Amino acid sequence: MSGPLYSAISLQKQPLRQRADIPTVNQNAYVQGNHNAPRPPPPTPQSFGPGAHGASFQYSQCTGKKKALLIGINYFNQRGQLRGCINDVRNMSAYLVENCGYKREDMVILTDDQQNPMSQPTKQNILRAMHWLVKDAQPNDSLFFHYSGERPLFPSPLSELSECIQAGY
Repeated sequence: MSGPLYSAISLQKQPLRQRADIPTVNQNAYVQGNHNAPRPPPPTPQSFGPGAHGASFQYSQCTGKKKALLIGINYFNQRGQLRGCINDVRNMSAYLVENCGYKREDMVILTDDQQNPMSQPTKQNILRAMHWLVKDAQPNDSLFFHYSGERPLFPSPLSELSECIQAGY
C-alpha cells in the first residue's frame, strides 16, 4: 500500500512507502509505453448488448474534474464495533491524493469519529454527500465512492444498493 499508513492504535502518520510494482498516476499510462498499466477505456460509445434496445454508454476518459466521497463507520460503542473502517478511509484518501491526482478539497469524508455533525455518516449526510458527488457531473469526470463498514448503509429488504454495498461490490 502506498501513501501514509495509520496505526490502528495510535493513528500516527507513518512515512510514505511507495510500492515499486504500483505505478504512480504520472507513470500509469499504457499509451506512453507502460504496458503494465491497464489499457485506457474505449473512447467510443459501447452497446449494452442484445435486449438493451439500442441503449449504449461511454466510458469516462477521466480527463475532467475528480471528486470523491469516502465513508468509514466503526460503529463505536455498538455491538459488533469495528476497528479499521476509519483507517481505511484515511488510507484511501491518501492513496487518491498521492497516486491518482485527487485534491483533498474535492473529497467529502464522513466518519463516525467526527465531532462536526455534518461530517458524521448519518443517512441524511450520506444522501447529501451522494448528491454532491454526482451534481454537475460531466462526461469524462472521475467520481469515486468508497464505503468501509460492516452493515448496509440503508437497510431495507427492497434495496439492491444496500445489498451490493454490504456484499462489497
